[in-house]
Amino acid sequence: MSLADSIIAAGAPAYNFVHCDTWTILGPGALAGVSFRGDAQTEQPMMLETDIGSDGREKTVLYVDRPAPALNRTMRISGKGVTWQVVGDVDDNPANERVKFELMKVVEGKDS
Repeated sequence: MSLADSIIAAGAPAYNFVHCDTWTILGPGALAGVSFRGDAQTEQPMMLETDIGSDGREKTVLYVDRPAPALNRTMRISGKGVTWQVVGDVDDNPANERVKFELMKVVEGKDS
């Protein structure tokens, strides 16, 4: 581990205490019910193009320290009082201390 990685790892608990929230995996899969800590960042809304027009959705990027749960597309998680769905590819670059997940807010009545 490099000096920079050691410094980042040493500061992570203090950073996470201030910035991270508790998230819970809703499913599907064996990880349903598992909780973890993650740091959500505000992103521009994403536009979903459908047959009946475009649908703007709130989006966030969630950063989770290693070891991160094995989230994949279509999994739903709960955090910040909202249900979210993993929609993007997972950015699991071994050079980074954190794993990045792209999430979209689930809208009741529109998403099944």
